[in-house]
Amino acid sequence: MRTAGFGKLPKCCDETMKRLRPLQTTAAHRLKKSERIEWLITKMPAFISGELAEWPPKNRMADILKSAGLGVVVGRYSIRVKECSHFVFQEYGGDLEKPMIDADADSVEEMASQGKLVSDALAHAGIRHRFEIYNDNREMVGYLHHDWPLPTS
Repeated sequence: MRTAGFGKLPKCCDETMKRLRPLQTTAAHRLKKSERIEWLITKMPAFISGELAEWPPKNRMADILKSAGLGVVVGRYSIRVKECSHFVFQEYGGDLEKPMIDADADSVEEMASQGKLVSDALAHAGIRHRFEIYNDNREMVGYLHHDWPLPTS
């Protein structure tokens, strides 16, 4: 068994954790949202931290992504974008909290390219959003948005 800073994980989860997919049906999925975010931030080569000003209903979000030519897999509480190695809108639907964006890739370039696909789809639908792209050193290396410019200091 291996630990990821949050206790022991079953051996079957080890490969999942190595592939940086903590939000599948694994022990990591049962972590609190804040713990998952911290795990994501500290373990991936490239990831997106993002938010939407207003979240459309889950079925509407799926339609927006499909209208942009993206394939989606709609789960009970998630929407996964097929064209991306790992881009999922999590905790979506029902009486859950605000959804969260779970997106990572093996490189910053791949993350930027995949994030742009989703950002373009949201922008085309007029959804105000922002995606900050981070490298494995937790440095922001890219920024995608619609009507949400970076604040100036």
